[in-house]
Amino acid sequence: MKLVYFAVFYPQELGNGYTVEFPDLPGCITQGSTLEEALEMAEDAAAGWILSTIEDGEEIPSPSKCNDISLYENASFTNAILLDMEEYAKKYGEKAVKKTLSIPRWINTMAEKKDVNFSRVLQDALKKELGLALADEVELVQEALNTLRGEFVKTLVPQIQYPGRLEKNFTSSTRNTNRPIEIGCSFQ
Repeated sequence: MKLVYFAVFYPQELGNGYTVEFPDLPGCITQGSTLEEALEMAEDAAAGWILSTIEDGEEIPSPSKCNDISLYENASFTNAILLDMEEYAKKYGEKAVKKTLSIPRWINTMAEKKDVNFSRVLQDALKKELGLALADEVELVQEALNTLRGEFVKTLVPQIQYPGRLEKNFTSSTRNTNRPIEIGCSFQ
């Protein structure tokens, strides 16, 4: 779920920083020592405020329209802040809720004999159903590939036999991050 809330930016008296306030989110105030930092902190503060409200079972306030936000005294400007709540919740959401469900007794018996973690199975199934499991799988594949790369470098590269002596003029260049690294060597 993506949400847009408007933030009011106030310049700080000392330095180039800003204090940021969300009129629609009572008590949601942050600051940054630069404009860039203030924008990042605003996104984090608002997403944290919204996530806490949702996890507490409370209703989140509807965002105001831009024209409804009035600049307060000393305010510099108003800016829309985009919140990707799904990404934020994956990263920082921790509060668990208890769910009561019914399953056939025979499935329960078999699962208990195999020490199945019912919570883990339900979470995995819900992630898959909601389309959230793919991100976890991609992360696992990336970790596995990084491990394989490390093992390759540790075990196979030192075993390569060069036909001659490697000169001192060894060069390497990375022209484009989407291409493999090119390495040039000279042998005598």
